[in-house]
Amino acid sequence: LPAPEPGAPTALGGTLEGDTYTLPTFMVELALREEGWDAASYGAGHPAETLVRGLRDKRPRLFWISVSHVPDHERLVTDLELLHGTCEDLGIPLALGGRALGEDERRDLAYTVFCEDLRRVVSFARTFAAAKERAPGQAPL
Repeated sequence: LPAPEPGAPTALGGTLEGDTYTLPTFMVELALREEGWDAASYGAGHPAETLVRGLRDKRPRLFWISVSHVPDHERLVTDLELLHGTCEDLGIPLALGGRALGEDERRDLAYTVFCEDLRRVVSFARTFAAAKERAPGQAPL
């Protein structure tokens, strides 16, 4: 893919500790890059605290977490509370997705939007980017 345009919106993401599936998070990165985002996956298996540091350092416009494996549901709840709280403090939406998260598993989790597939990630990113580009005070589309 070509390099993102200067000023392209940034997006970061990855998977949490215990989830070693790399393909889904890199697919999100590629899908967003195809949409013109400056997207980068941190890869798989990171402690939430590491991702929080990345959020604070990079301040992306969008952050995603892919969940393909949940070794400990309570740890996932705690990690997502930390990430979601950080995202809210910084004004960054947290997009959550992954095959390991059915409706029952999501009930306790903190996130901004759940994306069942790549199409929904791209749709959310398009809508979010368009909303950010409107002039202050301009009515929604």
